[in-house]
Amino acid sequence: MTKKKPKVDKSKAVFLYCQFADVLRKEILSGRHKPGEYIPSERQLSEAHDINRITVRRGLAQLIKEGILYSVPGTGTFVSEATNLQQALERKKGVRGLTKKKNINCMVRCLPPTIQSPILSPYYIGIFTMLQRESSRLGYNISFNFITSLKEEKEIARTILERNTDGVILIGKMERNFIVSLYSKKISLVLIDNYLDRPNIPSVIPDNKRGAYLAVKYLVDLGHRKIGFISAPLDQPAATERLEGYKQTLEEAKIKFDENLIVEGSFTTEDGYKAMEEFLKRRKLPTAIFAINDETAIGAMKAIREKSKLLIPRDISIVGFDDVEWASHSYPPLTTVKIYKEEMGTIAVRKLAELLEGETSFSTKTIIPVELIIRQSCFSSRR
Repeated sequence: MTKKKPKVDKSKAVFLYCQFADVLRKEILSGRHKPGEYIPSERQLSEAHDINRITVRRGLAQLIKEGILYSVPGTGTFVSEATNLQQALERKKGVRGLTKKKNINCMVRCLPPTIQSPILSPYYIGIFTMLQRESSRLGYNISFNFITSLKEEKEIARTILERNTDGVILIGKMERNFIVSLYSKKISLVLIDNYLDRPNIPSVIPDNKRGAYLAVKYLVDLGHRKIGFISAPLDQPAATERLEGYKQTLEEAKIKFDENLIVEGSFTTEDGYKAMEEFLKRRKLPTAIFAINDETAIGAMKAIREKSKLLIPRDISIVGFDDVEWASHSYPPLTTVKIYKEEMGTIAVRKLAELLEGETSFSTKTIIPVELIIRQSCFSSRR
């Protein structure tokens, strides 16, 4: 006789999300869902258990908090790896010797939840995946929070203190006061894609200046002298350092820096499209464009195709930065600067683990090398 699958009982005086969490926990204990296995989507779970998606979401959040599940933004929810899962289940049973929680909170500042949100950006997926994988390997639980407002920032900071978080990883631009406030409360911190010289907080960043230098030098070596730059606001290290690399290359090539060749955008395809539209309105176009990142470059390429008769790369060359998965599938395939995103995630977790274990390092800023990836979006201007 087939064993009957446990179900959520709506007649019980127990919150439905708690019942759902219990059901899913039992399924994992029985081996129905293996460590590392993908959990069905919210929609599928909602239909299977005859409950709404909000209830499913709350139940999943409970199991993530316990360390039984983990979520990779933009990818899905998974059963924790065997070691982490065992520790989570032992904590649930109240086993002695595991009273100290090892919880990491990863925070990302993002735009309001739209198609342009960094949560959906391919740049972040590799970082998120390795943060989760390395945390699991080292026996830490990790959760992700996405900040969309100053109010939410304060609420999350308060939650960190209340929930006994051991360490925090901050990705990308954050308000300096917010970072310093966490630091002042003796919370172990590591920054990714950002850094502060004072206080000295460990950080992991790509070699932005070197990457921009390589990209622009490649264009100069192809004979380009009028190179446009689609930049981003200079209130974050990536934008500032890539501008420095752009200027350094021009200086070495004895090309006069021209502010008119810089159009400020941001890090999205929409901003790249708008910035390129600005260039296309001018009588004399650059022969090449260096974009602050791949998404901006792809937006610029789209604008060229839709708003002009120019051909890439015959009439105008494009170089991006990051080497996201889209870059090799764009038309034409995009020449770009590769950031080793997975390595950044791994090193950030290891740095935080060292802090949590009481180890110190004289090197607070880790700069990850970059590499120029040459594809078909650039062409010699010597014609």
